[in-house]
Amino acid sequence: MSLSLRCLADASYALSWAGMHGLRSGNQFELSEDPVRTTGYALLDAQLPGGGWPLGALIEILSPTQQAPEWQLIVPALAKQLAETSGSVLMVQPPYEPCGRLLQHQGVPARRLYQVLVGDVLQRLWVCEQALQCAEASVVMAWLPGAAYPALRRLHVAASKQKILFWAFRPKSDLSFASPAALRVLVAQKYTGALRQLELSIPKRRGPVLDRDVVLTADDARLAEVLGGRAITSRAVSVGPHAGPHEQEVGAGSVVRLPLQRFAA
Repeated sequence: MSLSLRCLADASYALSWAGMHGLRSGNQFELSEDPVRTTGYALLDAQLPGGGWPLGALIEILSPTQQAPEWQLIVPALAKQLAETSGSVLMVQPPYEPCGRLLQHQGVPARRLYQVLVGDVLQRLWVCEQALQCAEASVVMAWLPGAAYPALRRLHVAASKQKILFWAFRPKSDLSFASPAALRVLVAQKYTGALRQLELSIPKRRGPVLDRDVVLTADDARLAEVLGGRAITSRAVSVGPHAGPHEQEVGAGSVVRLPLQRFAA
């Protein structure tokens, strides 16, 4: 499958987003009922309206650090979504490059993952909106620290038109700001003896507030260690796909080739 995102070399994208960055609002955004995708965790599904991640809506995953717990939380649903749809996954400005081999082991075909690297906040928001409107995308994953309420609302509206699975990853500190998200989940990794767990709180969902944490068992310790990947340092400015596979160091003496397509805006 070939995907393309074209970033026009004019100020139109910036003008369309300029009034939305840096503004915050306390207004809540009323959402209609949407279909869901099971999270793959029965305990979590039981606490979510409809029994899973809402499709066609903004879902926020917040964490103290942008590392493996986020991936552990979403991988089961990601694999299910790709198994039942023909589209691809667009990752907008991921801070870490995941390990394709281990994702493949969890049912996520690495050949269907695309990275979109952008250096400017307004460009990042513009690319997210284009990705959410792309008929060939089944999942959009965007790292949006500090995003303002009006910008997030606009992205939510774009997601609702495609009934797409849309996760936005934000730091825990952003929890203090209002959000139009249908669902906000705060995730942290913890240990009980040698047992690795995910501890979740759900500060926002449709329906009553959940006043207790949800604790999930992390199935694969090796997966948790490697899915965090390594920091991406490239900040290219040119537009277009890079045909060659990308090499990622997983550990000493180990190299994995990821067939991820790179876009830079």
